[in-house]
Amino acid sequence: MSVYKMKLTWLVLLSMILAVRSQEEIVAVPEGLVATQRPEDTLKIAALNERLTNAENDVKECKTSLEAMTAEKQQLTDKVKHAEDVGDAAQKAAKEEAKASVKAEQQLAEYKRTHIEALAVEIKARELAQREVLTERENRGKLAKELQEHKEAVDLLKNEMAKEMTKTLDIRDEAKKVKSELAETLASLEQLLIDHKELKAVHDQALDHLAHPMLADYLKARGNELGVMRPELRAALEKARAVIRVPEDVAKAVAQGKDVLLQSHESLRSNVIPFVGDKHASTVTLIVISLLMAPPVYAVVLFVRGLQRRLQAQHFVLVLNFLAMCFFLAMGISSILFHVDVLQSVQQGNPATYTLLQLMILAFFLVHLGWSVVYGLVVTPTNVQIGQWIHILVSLAIITHYYENIWSKAMLDQDHQVHVGTFFLYALVYMLGLVPAMLAAAYTKVESKRS
Repeated sequence: MSVYKMKLTWLVLLSMILAVRSQEEIVAVPEGLVATQRPEDTLKIAALNERLTNAENDVKECKTSLEAMTAEKQQLTDKVKHAEDVGDAAQKAAKEEAKASVKAEQQLAEYKRTHIEALAVEIKARELAQREVLTERENRGKLAKELQEHKEAVDLLKNEMAKEMTKTLDIRDEAKKVKSELAETLASLEQLLIDHKELKAVHDQALDHLAHPMLADYLKARGNELGVMRPELRAALEKARAVIRVPEDVAKAVAQGKDVLLQSHESLRSNVIPFVGDKHASTVTLIVISLLMAPPVYAVVLFVRGLQRRLQAQHFVLVLNFLAMCFFLAMGISSILFHVDVLQSVQQGNPATYTLLQLMILAFFLVHLGWSVVYGLVVTPTNVQIGQWIHILVSLAIITHYYENIWSKAMLDQDHQVHVGTFFLYALVYMLGLVPAMLAAAYTKVESKRS
């Protein structure tokens, strides 16, 4: 662009110089004179004109080039402006892109930081998960061991259950056998009862023919057959032998006492032999032992006499009736409160204790009946004596009822079917048994006051 401007400038200057020179030559020719042109000048002028024409052509070309260059300049200016606008837009876009890049870098840094933190948390979580997995594996190992142990224990229990089931089946078979034997025993018992009735009928018939010579032997033989012990008494005897046993320490003490007595007897006898001889040694030893035992026996007799003065017969009757009343009241009330029969509960829970209890109750009944009979014989007022004998008869009925319905079934390991109200009836009877003894005591006090 600058080269074209310089050329155009030089051409304009050259055209101006040529124009000025031509004007100077024209001016220098005087007026009215025809200039004499020389051939050199004509050549020069022609050359100058040619040069001028060339210059003008060049100027035209330069103008044309200048216009083209001006248009090109305008285009270039427009392009430069457009390029500047594009550059400004690009610069703005670059700035915005730089800002976005910076923001993206910040976001990327933040993302990297959060990603690193997340990775750290994930690593910790993985470590924790690995620890939990290890712990879970250990727990699974322990559980597997425990499961194996439980399986072994279950197998053992299954074996034990199989053995117990086998034992149960054996026990059931034995129970069936026992039931069959019991049924046979009951059948034989029924047969024995039938035989007993028949023998009783024969006995009744035989009473009418006592003059027969073979009757005594016949009755003796049949009496031996009838004298067989009843089943409940036989069972009671066996249970008493099984339950009532002397403790080992007591048996040892008794054995030691026997040894001491035998040694003392032998020592005394050996000391007596030199004086009386071997023939009379036993008699003298017995006499000496009797003399030695006399003081403690006399002391016991004195104690009993003193106790007899203080305690009268009605006191024992009162105590026995009161104990029986309290016992049967306790049994009835306990059965009602606990909704279970006390006797059956003891029988099922502890058969040995139940057997001992039944034996003690029967012994108590016998002691009470015996002492009541004695008291009924010695009591003085007639009305009290009649009341006492009525109570004895009712007590005998109670003993018979208890023996048939409770005691015999207990000895045969059977459940009784007695209602709870029966115990209250027993208690009422023994409570009424207190009345004769109390009346006798009151009569004794009145007689003592009168005397």
